[in-house]
Amino acid sequence: MDLFKQALRINPDNGAAYYNLGNALVLTGRTSEAIDQYKQALRIIPNYAKAHNNLGNALFQTSRTSEAIDQYEQALRINPNYADAHSNLGAALGQMGRISEAIEQLKAALRINPNYIDARNNLTKLEALQKTTPANK
Repeated sequence: MDLFKQALRINPDNGAAYYNLGNALVLTGRTSEAIDQYKQALRIIPNYAKAHNNLGNALFQTSRTSEAIDQYEQALRINPNYADAHSNLGAALGQMGRISEAIEQLKAALRINPNYIDARNNLTKLEALQKTTPANK
């Protein structure tokens, strides 16, 4: 983390350093601080799909699911073929009870990356849930 902070002292407009600092903070369990760093990265590089995705992940981890969904959707507007964002959006939609939409996102992730284990596992769970919940069909 010190290297990223040093890079930011040298160049406070280094969006990649904010992004990487956010990643390091998440790894150390400092998710709320990471959210601020991802937001700084996006202030500098608004079309940074990975930063939108990782901000979404941090928001999701802090139970801010609606905000996370917005970030995943923004990442997909920038890069429609971003399998991680599709998978993460699917997980968040599933958490919100939006099962059909979640399934579509997980299928999209698997079309991009057929070997995406997390997406496949989440899809299997949600399809089973959909079969037992008529309102979500």
